[in-house]
Amino acid sequence: MNSADDQCVRVTFLPSGKTVVGIRGDTILDCALDNGIDFPHECGGNCSCTTCAVCVVEGSHCLSQIEYPEVERLEEL
Repeated sequence: MNSADDQCVRVTFLPSGKTVVGIRGDTILDCALDNGIDFPHECGGNCSCTTCAVCVVEGSHCLSQIEYPEVERLEEL
């Protein structure tokens, strides 16, 4: 049985250095918006643009696998 703490993750947004608590399984965009972080996102997080592309400095092992629409958009950068 998982406790509520097992479902939470800490995410630090740079360059502000603001650390917030997110819910495991949410997107980084969801985490930002849920915590009042101003984060560019033209398509609402449905992989139709690249405005919310991020660089993960630490903890990439906690991320889900990249999905096809994301790969396709990143190749266009």
